[in-house]
Amino acid sequence: MDQAGNNDEVNKWKHKYFKLLDDQEKLDQENSEKEQLFNKIITRLIHANKGHFNDLDPLLDQLLLTIKNDFNLEQLKSNFEQFSNALLHLPDNTPQPPSCTENLINTKIVCQQLTLLFKTVDIPAEFDKQASDIKQQLQTDLDTDSFQTVLEESIDLLLSIEKNTLTEQEEIEDFLSALTQQLTELSHQASGASAANQEKAISRNRLDQSVSKQMLELQQSSAIATNLAPLKQLITSTLESITKQITEHQQEEATHLNETQQQLQEMSAKIQAMELESKDLKYKLQLARDKALRDPLTGLPNRLAYDERLATEFARWQRNQTPLTMIVWDIDHFKQINDNFGHKAGDKTLSIIARLLSSNCRKSDFVARFGGEEFIMLLSETTKESGLILAEKIRAIVEKSGFNAGGRAVSITISCGITQFLDTDDFESFFERADQALYTAKNKGRNQCVIQ
Repeated sequence: MDQAGNNDEVNKWKHKYFKLLDDQEKLDQENSEKEQLFNKIITRLIHANKGHFNDLDPLLDQLLLTIKNDFNLEQLKSNFEQFSNALLHLPDNTPQPPSCTENLINTKIVCQQLTLLFKTVDIPAEFDKQASDIKQQLQTDLDTDSFQTVLEESIDLLLSIEKNTLTEQEEIEDFLSALTQQLTELSHQASGASAANQEKAISRNRLDQSVSKQMLELQQSSAIATNLAPLKQLITSTLESITKQITEHQQEEATHLNETQQQLQEMSAKIQAMELESKDLKYKLQLARDKALRDPLTGLPNRLAYDERLATEFARWQRNQTPLTMIVWDIDHFKQINDNFGHKAGDKTLSIIARLLSSNCRKSDFVARFGGEEFIMLLSETTKESGLILAEKIRAIVEKSGFNAGGRAVSITISCGITQFLDTDDFESFFERADQALYTAKNKGRNQCVIQ
């Protein structure tokens, strides 16, 4: 490989390297947003539970301080263990919590906040079963002991997810650091090869000047020579000197050439190795991004992917002013399916709904699992009246798509709310209007579509 070719390879690799850095920055931003949301929800949970037990308030304050300062994972785990131990060993004379009615209201608020958190946090596949069990418990009426258990399990799960995310991020950062070191070494080697070439050019120029000078002196001596013998001796001596210089120069160049070829071979080997490593990292980054944007159970895009797509569709709406319609779906009596037939039947129900929704709309339409048993559709260039026609078609198909679980028939129905984006809308009001339409459909008896 010549120097120009090697420089092209290095520049090509640099371009890929900076592209990987951009991908890593996007992934870091996504992780940062998740961590901010996690901090916000946990902070609200702490405030919601302060004042119930005087002995626990200082520990809750310490938890809050750790989250607000630097969110040190080990410190947070230590604080939480102290809180859990104190909770289990409260003395008998500890002031009692508020009345059952007040405690139930607070419990419901906390459960709602946790349910919202689980809808918005991307849950790795290895934690999906644990998260599903907790979400089911959060939808039931919990007594004090059960609520405490669910709260501890929820925080443990969220800490495990956070640790898993940080571990993946640290692996990628370590890998990028190693690539940076290798790039630095390649730059030094490339500079060394360039300096060697410059040195060869200088050496060749010195040889040319020396030979030219000796040839000029020989010509001048020949012009004034009066005796052949001294002239022959001068010519012989000059030719020997020139031959020696040329030989030495060739030997130096051969040595430099071997060294340069060896350096280029080493650089080429490192570039090839880095190409493989960069491909591996790119693949890991793509997997991480796909994982962050996709629901592991249904294979559909998730809440984060929905947020990105909604921004894209809004930009399209601003440019073209073509109608944009949203449909929010919710599986009817999904909790009863889980309670009566088990979580496997619930998972199968979710998979069936995901398949029917995605297979009965256009390729340009967007379908996502919004969280729990809720799904969402974005229909570009579609009015809400046209959206209602599509929704009724899908609702009728779902109604006929029951299955058997343990020899018993499982029936499925689904309800939805439909609305169209208005000039006065923002993202939140757009969704809230569709969600309100869904709420109306539920109150009117379920298994129906309501337009608003």
